[in-house]
Amino acid sequence: MSALTDKSMRIIARSCSNIQYLNLQSCNITDRAIEEIALSCHNLKHLDLYGVQHIISDLSISKIAKMCPNIIYLDLGYALSISCTTLKIIADHLHALEYLGLKNCYRISQKIIDMLFPDLEIGGYYSLPLGQ
Repeated sequence: MSALTDKSMRIIARSCSNIQYLNLQSCNITDRAIEEIALSCHNLKHLDLYGVQHIISDLSISKIAKMCPNIIYLDLGYALSISCTTLKIIADHLHALEYLGLKNCYRISQKIIDMLFPDLEIGGYYSLPLGQ
């Protein structure tokens, strides 16, 4: 799967707009691909971005949360730039969310997770800082 790029992901997103499951673990994609998914794939239920090779920004994840409201599984493991602001947007828009992967997302804290998602299964929970 790591051979997937922004260009190939753009083609997939536009051609398969009803896609519900995307596993993009360790793929070579950037914010451009994530934003294309947000624009095209409104029926998405499962999005796995664990270990994506480029930095994924708060802005693109916020677009996913706002434009793909049916997501029940979202893995952002190793998305080092994800912040508490994005988590608030996820909490506000992804009401069906059942799993949120946050392994090594160091800009957010366990305290914020406990406040925003008290009943949600969090993957990588043990790797979050306690403060903030």
